[in-house]
Amino acid sequence: MTYNDLSFIAPPRISIHQFTRVLDRALSPAVPEADALYATCLSYGIDPAVALAFFAHESSCGTTGMARDTLNWGNIRRGQGRQAKVSGGWAWYSSWNNGLADWCQLMTALYIQRWKLTTVRQALPRYAPTADGNAPNAYIKAVLDKVATWQAQDVDAPAQEGHLIQTYRVRRSLGSTVIVRAAAARTAAKVGTLKAGDAFTGFAVPGETVTYPDLGTSSTWISNAAGTKYVWSGLFDH
Repeated sequence: MTYNDLSFIAPPRISIHQFTRVLDRALSPAVPEADALYATCLSYGIDPAVALAFFAHESSCGTTGMARDTLNWGNIRRGQGRQAKVSGGWAWYSSWNNGLADWCQLMTALYIQRWKLTTVRQALPRYAPTADGNAPNAYIKAVLDKVATWQAQDVDAPAQEGHLIQTYRVRRSLGSTVIVRAAAARTAAKVGTLKAGDAFTGFAVPGETVTYPDLGTSSTWISNAAGTKYVWSGLFDH
């Protein structure tokens, strides 16, 4: 598998399991935050594999350079509001997830929405310019190669059953938590709950419909960050 280019905004190209394995194999200090990191990417619509490839190239997944101290996912100069401070020319963070969220916000608001640089090839010459001593073409190749390799190695990629995976979110207006079950039946095992604003990925499964009191009807399977198929038991947006 090879890529000529990759868009930032895309369904996940790798599973949460593969995402975590990459961090683990790199001995990354971000491993304990893997689930939250993956979910943060999804909440912005950014492919976690592309975000991870930037992290791997910038600091070998947080194991080299200033990132070991700054917890700065993409070695960005200015924070987007989540930084603990800006010092020595870098934004500093209290968690890897805060650093990633600022990176995602920077990429979506500035690069994608304002500058219309929607792909890796378009964005990297500006993100890592030669004037700063970078080699953007090598950076581009590294990101594309990493994503292709990780995707080819991903033994946990979810079956899509011919349907497009989408990102869903619990409606922010929902005042109570929502029950999540392991199958489309009220008698199925309860596997968790969701709260207003939670983001999940999934795809529609025609005919798999279940109704819950006061929460309406769902015909959509949702995959949580761990990759488990759930049936949505309440209100959602996508």
